[in-house]
Amino acid sequence: MPIRIPPQKMSQSIDRLAVSKKEAAAMLGVCERSLNNWVKQGKIVAKKAGTRLLFPVQSLHDFLDGADHSNE
Repeated sequence: MPIRIPPQKMSQSIDRLAVSKKEAAAMLGVCERSLNNWVKQGKIVAKKAGTRLLFPVQSLHDFLDGADHSNE
């Protein structure tokens, strides 16, 4: 019987454009509630993809750099 080697995870070889709410909160070192508040205040952009809420990684960088998304 041949030995099967599982394929490597795709996320290891590709830079992701967006992350889940849980991942975004972990990246920023805050709780998901804080993240929700910042989305409601327009400080961070979140995109709906079906039933999921995705956070563009660039939006997280912009937030940390002080960019204001409240006019979008």
